[in-house]
Amino acid sequence: ANDRLQFSATGLPAGLRLSADGVIAGVPTQTGKPAEVHITATDLSGLSQQTTLLLGVVEVPGVIGLSAAPQADRLLHGGENIDLLVQLNEAVVVQGTPVLNLLINDSPAQATYLSGSGKDQLLFRLSAPPYGSGNDIQAMGIETANATLVGLTTGQSLLTQIHGVRTQDIMLDNSAPLAPGLALALDSGADPSDGVSREGRVNVLGLEPQASYAFSLDDGATWTAGTGTQFSLPAASYDPGQIKVRQIDAAGNTSPVAHNLQKWLIDAQAPTAQLSVELPDNASVLKANATATLRLILSEPLPNPPHVDSEAGQLGPWQAVSETEFTATFIPKNLIEGTFALKLGEFQDAAGNPGQYSSQSATTIQVDTRPPLAPSLFLTDTGRSSSDGVSQNPMLQVKGLEPQASWAYSTDGGVNWTNGSGESLTLADGVYPRAQILVRQTDAAGNRSGVGQNALQWQIDTTAPAVMGQAIGGDDVVNASERSAGVWVAGLASGSAQGDGVKVSWGNVQKTTTTAADGSWAVRFASSDIPSGELTSVVQVSVTDLAGNVGSSAPQTVRIDSIAPRLALPQDLLPSTPDGLGEGLAGVVVDNILNAAERAIIVAGPDGTWTLQGSTSAEAGQSVTVYFNARAYNGSVAAGSDGSQRWSAPIASADVAELAHGNRYALAVD
Repeated sequence: ANDRLQFSATGLPAGLRLSADGVIAGVPTQTGKPAEVHITATDLSGLSQQTTLLLGVVEVPGVIGLSAAPQADRLLHGGENIDLLVQLNEAVVVQGTPVLNLLINDSPAQATYLSGSGKDQLLFRLSAPPYGSGNDIQAMGIETANATLVGLTTGQSLLTQIHGVRTQDIMLDNSAPLAPGLALALDSGADPSDGVSREGRVNVLGLEPQASYAFSLDDGATWTAGTGTQFSLPAASYDPGQIKVRQIDAAGNTSPVAHNLQKWLIDAQAPTAQLSVELPDNASVLKANATATLRLILSEPLPNPPHVDSEAGQLGPWQAVSETEFTATFIPKNLIEGTFALKLGEFQDAAGNPGQYSSQSATTIQVDTRPPLAPSLFLTDTGRSSSDGVSQNPMLQVKGLEPQASWAYSTDGGVNWTNGSGESLTLADGVYPRAQILVRQTDAAGNRSGVGQNALQWQIDTTAPAVMGQAIGGDDVVNASERSAGVWVAGLASGSAQGDGVKVSWGNVQKTTTTAADGSWAVRFASSDIPSGELTSVVQVSVTDLAGNVGSSAPQTVRIDSIAPRLALPQDLLPSTPDGLGEGLAGVVVDNILNAAERAIIVAGPDGTWTLQGSTSAEAGQSVTVYFNARAYNGSVAAGSDGSQRWSAPIASADVAELAHGNRYALAVD
């Protein structure tokens, strides 16, 4: 009983066949009388058994085909109707309401007769059962309890049993489709699975062929019919479960609802960045050994802040002030100078939107980490030598200063520093050994230069020598004998050094010499160098020291008295000289005769009672000598009341007493 049998048959009418399970099926192609048909059953061991039956073929109306009626929808689900077309091998006349028994996917069902009497096709209507799914519909038979079906040709009743008639072109679908899936078409940005995208396209996955779908963005409150396999989300944030989707298959079955499993963020807005530079102490230039702060402000949080490139230096790591603000330290390179661009690198937000630079993103930074060159000091070398470092000009020129640089100098070898101004400095008088005067500059960025210095010893001397001349000839009067012999003009220049130049001008003659170690000097004027005659002349002396300072003496007035003065004696006293004026003698003698009475008056009086006087061309103050009786008497020249020059000399009374009566005495004036 448990053996598996194989069947075979011989003698079957044409059009019939024996199935593997021993069923004779098919449509005979011709009628015939009953004949023997031998059927053999063989088990797996090879044992067989044969039986014989008589089988004839007679022609009666019967069902030979089953299909959906034209124009009918061949896909249906429970409760939907479909018209079935039953094909007969003979036209039949139908009376009553026959019922078509079916097996739909092995489940029994019935279809109700609609029309077809007198034709070889009968139309039945099937109401699909609400269960089962498949495309196997088999005709099992026609119930004729309330109807008759008779063939028009044979007059035979329709064969109510139906074998082997089925259709598979009708699909009964009572199964709900699976819930579709949801996925972002593009999960952009750095993380491809974070649910953040710059695009709102959503792929609907798992749709059945010919199925439709609908989606909801408000947790199922409202639904929108979808098209294709995508729908778009507006830019917004969507919580898990907020986005729902369902599908309706071609049969009309609605799937369960699917939803987004993670939070989705749709962001189509490009992020922006602002980059600014903050220099220490509000400086405009970044100097050496200093750092700048770069400040980055973002329009939204980013997975990573952008990097900054610059030829001017290196940026340290970003430090977060907030989610959208960062700072970093910028360290400049050494020995560079200029304005450099700070190039903000490419960046994108979590959604993958490329960043956009604001107007401040094209930022520059001015860097000066190159120390300026040391300034130079220049002395205006005056005096006898232009290269001895001695000058009367205390102002030093400072060369090599950069624009907007400040500078300072030291005159004590760097112990103390003084801020300079302009492009020069002024030194006090003194000697400055090599490297005692220092200068340095600080550029606009604050970089300090090396130190410039005086390479040689410098001496600043702004004080002119004080010049004093000695009286020429002892009295600043040059008489004829002095002029004839020549005179020395000498003096002293205090504050001078040995070798300082001396220039002496007397009239139109100039003489030069140098000072001795003690500042003294002397120069000889020969007779031919000295003005002649009776006149007043001026001697001017100047001394030029090593630094070129010129000291001058006050004009020295010298009287030239190289012509002997003219002296006049009383005309009647002695023979007149060519220049005599015929003056009388003062006192009692007015007639050039000294009588006894006159002599007695003079002798009795004090010395000087008798004064000899006369006119002269000599200047007031000059001395005269009167020779009388072989004796010399000193006198002087004074201005008379009439403006003329008068000489006078007192005669001693005792000398007059010695005069003898009757003698003649000579009188001379020199």
